Amino acid sequence: MTQVVFDFKDLITHCLHDEEIRFTNAINSEIDSKAFISELFQNLKLTCQEAELEELFQQEHFHLIRNTHTKKKIEKLIDDPYFELTNLCQIPLTQEFRLYGNLKKVKHTPLYLFKALVLDPNHLIYHHGNRLNQLKNLTCLFSKTNCLEAKKLGLNKKKKR
Repeated sequence: MTQVVFDFKDLITHCLHDEEIRFTNAINSEIDSKAFISELFQNLKLTCQEAELEELFQQEHFHLIRNTHTKKKIEKLIDDPYFELTNLCQIPLTQEFRLYGNLKKVKHTPLYLFKALVLDPNHLIYHHGNRLNQLKNLTCLFSKTNCLEAKKLGLNKKKKR
């Protein structure tokens, strides 16, 4: 039996809004936060339980990332040329939310360490279309204010100068 242990110290917890990459980690403000948090912790609990790694990979949307387009997109979001992306893995947190990070075996133990890197609440890492423009009323999970609105205000101030 193996067990997955999470490390969140490298998780990006600032607003990620990038038109070029077509990604944001902000969520629709109409999402029920209680339901989201409940589902999030239930899924983390399931992932942390002792199980065979093969069983975890049989869960829907739980897999190692093989797609080079997806890997490059995550590399751009991390924006650190020295950060080594090995065994990049996707873990489903809810029906839409995904967590991406490195999955690594801890030597001489039955443990696997999942170093969380990017939270994708809108399923935009895999999406190749123009879905970013369809997202409305977004608010950042990592900020008290609506980060997109704050960004627009900053852009307006620059234009007025």
